[in-house]
Amino acid sequence: MSDPHEPSSSDPQRRDMNAMAPKPLSEAGRKRVRTSFFRYLLRGTRVILPVLSTLGGLMVSLGITVAHAEGWKYIDGVYFAFVTGLTVGYGDLVPTRLVSRIAAIAIGFTGILLTGLLAAVSVHALQSAVAEEKTRPDGDAPQEPPLS
Repeated sequence: MSDPHEPSSSDPQRRDMNAMAPKPLSEAGRKRVRTSFFRYLLRGTRVILPVLSTLGGLMVSLGITVAHAEGWKYIDGVYFAFVTGLTVGYGDLVPTRLVSRIAAIAIGFTGILLTGLLAAVSVHALQSAVAEEKTRPDGDAPQEPPLS
């Protein structure tokens, strides 16, 4: 039994919505989008590499600072920094001193910036790759429906 609130397939509004849905890409189109995505991702990563390096270096430095203050091995401090910065927080290493806790807060903020920056570059790369595929002159790319 059909839902009376659900528009039927003969409903003009439903047909307009289906006409506006993008057509799926062929295998060749998906391959071009993947290739373009990685090309744009590499280009974007090269642009932000100085910022990524600075944030990564800051996280390592803060991790070493925490390790020194807590009496941990330095590799444990770096591990703590990345686990904390990526907001995983296993809880196997816990800072107890005030300076370590302040550094852990700074590590958390640095990790959020690092993650956000990588996500932004990835989203931009995907948008650029899809836009490039949409504007391809061949018949493989999905075409926008004509405006009525």
